[in-house]
Amino acid sequence: DDPTTTDATYLHQGDKQEVAMRTTTALGVLAFIFSIKVNSAVDLIKNGNGWQQGAEYITPFRVQITANEDKPASYWKMIVKFNKPVTAITKWTTNTAKANTDGTRWKLFDQYNTAYHNDQIISFDIHVTSAESGVTGTVWWKNGPAESDSQTTTQSTTQGTTQSTTQGTTQSTTQGTTQGTTQSTTQGTTQSTTQGTTQSTTQGSSVTCNDWQNVVLGNTWDGGLEAYVRISNHYNFNNGYSIHLTSNKDIYAFEQWDGGATCTKDGNTVRMHYNSANYEHKFLVRFDASIDKNSIRICATVNANELANGGSCDGSSSGGGSGGSTGGASCSGSDDKPTADDYLTVIEMSIKFYEAQRSGKLPANNRIAWRGDSALEDKDGSHDLTGGWYDAGDHVKFGFPMAWSTTTLIWSMLEFKDGYGDQWGWALNEVKWPLDYFLKCHVIENGKTQKFYGQVGNGGLDHGYMGPPEKMTMNRPIYSIGPGKCGSDLAAETASALAAGYLLFKDTDESYANTLLENAKALYEFADTCRGVYSSSISDASIYYNSWSGFADELKWGAAWLYKATNDASYKSKALGCTAKEEYSWDEKCPGVTALLAEEDSTQKATLMQFADAWVGKSKTPCGLVWLRAWGPCRYSANAAFIALFASKYADSTTDASKYHDWAEGQISYMMGFGSKMSFVVGFDHTGGNNYPDRPHHRGSSSTYDQNGFTFENDASKPNPNILYGALVGGPDQSDNFQNDRMDYIQNEVACDYNAGFQGAVAGLRKTKLGL
Repeated sequence: DDPTTTDATYLHQGDKQEVAMRTTTALGVLAFIFSIKVNSAVDLIKNGNGWQQGAEYITPFRVQITANEDKPASYWKMIVKFNKPVTAITKWTTNTAKANTDGTRWKLFDQYNTAYHNDQIISFDIHVTSAESGVTGTVWWKNGPAESDSQTTTQSTTQGTTQSTTQGTTQSTTQGTTQGTTQSTTQGTTQSTTQGTTQSTTQGSSVTCNDWQNVVLGNTWDGGLEAYVRISNHYNFNNGYSIHLTSNKDIYAFEQWDGGATCTKDGNTVRMHYNSANYEHKFLVRFDASIDKNSIRICATVNANELANGGSCDGSSSGGGSGGSTGGASCSGSDDKPTADDYLTVIEMSIKFYEAQRSGKLPANNRIAWRGDSALEDKDGSHDLTGGWYDAGDHVKFGFPMAWSTTTLIWSMLEFKDGYGDQWGWALNEVKWPLDYFLKCHVIENGKTQKFYGQVGNGGLDHGYMGPPEKMTMNRPIYSIGPGKCGSDLAAETASALAAGYLLFKDTDESYANTLLENAKALYEFADTCRGVYSSSISDASIYYNSWSGFADELKWGAAWLYKATNDASYKSKALGCTAKEEYSWDEKCPGVTALLAEEDSTQKATLMQFADAWVGKSKTPCGLVWLRAWGPCRYSANAAFIALFASKYADSTTDASKYHDWAEGQISYMMGFGSKMSFVVGFDHTGGNNYPDRPHHRGSSSTYDQNGFTFENDASKPNPNILYGALVGGPDQSDNFQNDRMDYIQNEVACDYNAGFQGAVAGLRKTKLGL
C-alpha cells in the first residue's frame, strides 16, 4: 500500500495520471493540478484545518481525475500516507480501507462500471477525520485492472466493532456521509461475509443479504440523506430482489425516485421489493430527528417473502421551527382564491426569478440589483459558452433541466399568452436568454450536429462553494455529447425547446426563428440516430439529473414539437405511443406529449385525461396540497396543475372541464398562500405581510459582495440579504410543516424547473380568471 514498501507490487512503475485536487471550505475552493507517477509521492494540500466536530478535526478535499485516454470500465486506487493517525475517511464515490493498524496509511478504491473518455473528468470528495489537527498527507495514484486485494479488505469501523470479508467477497458498505462519519456496526457486534453474502442484524432478527457494489450516500443533513445505489449485477436478481435499510432512528419518509417497488416501512427499517433486475436506484430517506450516520445499514436479498402489506413508504413529520417555519401554524381556513392581479404579480416575480438565475454578461435592462456579470470564462478554448441559467441554489449550468424549463415556459406563453398581460415583453426576454445559450452550445456543420455542450460546471466542485456567482474562482469543467458520445434525451429535449422557440418568434423575428428550427432539426436527428442516455456520456450529470426514464420519452417529446413547428407527419408518427405516467417533469415528458397532441389525436387525449384524473384523485395534505415526493412537492403538483389545464380545455363535458380547472386552481392557490399555512413563493404574501420563505437555499440570495470579497449569511435566524422574488421553494412535508432553513435544500431550495410549470399554470389560471 506504500510504494516504498515491498507490499506494493501491484503498483505499475511509470504509470502516470493527471489529478486535480482541491481543498474546500465554506469560503471557497483552491485549485491546482499536478501529475503523479506511482513511483513518486505528492503532498496532499489542505486549506486551513477544515472544521472541528467535538474532539475531532475534519479536513475536506476535492479530488478530480482527468482521464488521459479512452478507457473501458476499470478500477482505480489511491494510497494516502498521513503524518498523524486518521480515524476515518468519508467520501462521495469511494470505498476506503485502513492499510495499517495505527491509521497513518489508507487505501481508497472503487470501480467505474462505465467506460470514460479522454479528458473526461471524474471527481470525488474525501473528508479526513483525526483526533489531532494539522494532518498532512502524501498521495500515490494507481489506475488499472483490479487486484485481488481489492476484494479482501478490512473496513474501518467505530465503537469497537469489526467487519471482515472471506473467500474473496466484498463487504457491504454505505459511503459518502459528511462530517467525518464512517460505516460502523453498533453495540459491539461483529459483521462478516462468507461466500458472497453479508449478515445484517435488524431489530433482533437476522436477514441474509447479498453485498453491494458501489453504494453511494450523497448529500446528508440532520434529518435525512440521499443515496444512489448500484447493485452488483453478478448476483441472480433477474426475478427481483429486496432492499433493506436500517438506521438508529425511526424513518418517517422513504422516497424512491425511480419508482416501481413495493415498499414496507416499520420503525427504523425500510424494505423494498423490485420485480425486475434493474440494478440502479436513487432514493431519499428522511427522519424525524438527527441520526447517527454510522448506524445506516443497507443490503440486498433475493428473498421477497419478508415484504408484507407492501405500500407507500412516505410519511410525515412534526416539523416546526421559527422564522417562517410552520410546525405550530394551522391552515388559513379561507376559501378565497387568487385574483387576476395576484396572478399577474406572481408572473412578474417568477420572471424576475429567472433573471436572478442568469449567467454571463447581464443586459443593460437587468432588474436584479444584487446580480452582476458572472462566469465570463465559460469557454471551451475559444468557443464561447457564456449565458444560460444557473440551475438552482448553485451555479452549475445543467443543460437537461434547463432545456425542459425553457420548453415548458415557451409552451405556457404559446397557450396562455393573454394570461401574461403587461409582462409579455419581459417573458420573451426570459426565454430568449436560454435559447441564445443553446445556440452557442450547438456545433453544427452542414446541417449535422458535431457537438452539443450539455453542462458547464462540476456539481461537487460547485457545491463546495458557498458564495455568489460573481465571485466564483473554482474550475468549471465543460461536458459535451456528440458522435460517439450519445445523449438522445438531452439532444431531443433541447430540440423541443428550440422548436417551441421557433413557434414563439416566427411572426416577430423570422430570421431568428428559422435559426432555432434549423438547429432543432439537426439536434433531433442526432438524438434519433445516436441513441443513448446523456448521463452515460456526461458522468457528473448522473449524480444530479440522471435520466431515470430513459430517452424514449424525450424522442417523442422532440418529435411532437417538431411536428407542431413543421406540420411534417413523419414527426407525428414518432411522437405517438406515450402511455400514462405519474409526473410531468424534467425527467418525464410523456404527459406533455399527450397534452400537446390531445386536440388532434383521441388516444393522446384519453391518456391526458387519465393523467389528470389520477392527480385529481390523489390524497392531499390537511391543508390541500397533493404531495407526491419529499423533494420538491410543490414543483410536482404545479407541473400537474399545468397539464390539468389542458385536460380542462379538451374535456368532453363542462363538468370535467371544471373539475380539472378547479383542482389546478386549488393547487396553485395553496402554493400562493390561499388556504395553506403560508405562501411558498418567495416575496409574495397576498395579505401584505411576509409569510413566505425568506431564507431559500440559494447562494446568491444569501450573499453580499463588493470589490473586496463576499459575505455569506450564516446566521440561521436572519433572512437572506437579497429577496429572491418569485422563486417557488420545494415545499412542505405531508403534514404541511415547513422549515424556513437556508441550508435545507429538500424543502427550501429553488430551481429553474420548479418555476416552469408553476408559472405556466399561473398564466393559464389568470387567463380563465379574466374570461379570455
